[in-house]
Amino acid sequence: MVKETVAVKGAPAQTVDLTFARHGPVIYVDAAKGRAYAVRSGWLEPGMSPYFGSLEYMRGEGLSAFRKALVIGARRP
Repeated sequence: MVKETVAVKGAPAQTVDLTFARHGPVIYVDAAKGRAYAVRSGWLEPGMSPYFGSLEYMRGEGLSAFRKALVIGARRP
């Protein structure tokens, strides 16, 4: 668990507890069921470098550039 102070506009700063699991930050704890829910980040997993190919189609200027980037991305291993 990490304690962090967060600035709040128009109010005093708040100190919050940030909890992390092996999959990422915990966003909800269900104490009654003994479960914690974390956000898992797919692009940080091994073998997920193809995710970065999506940067090409997000940067594409126009429909033809977008389509070309999708075809190139589909051919990556």
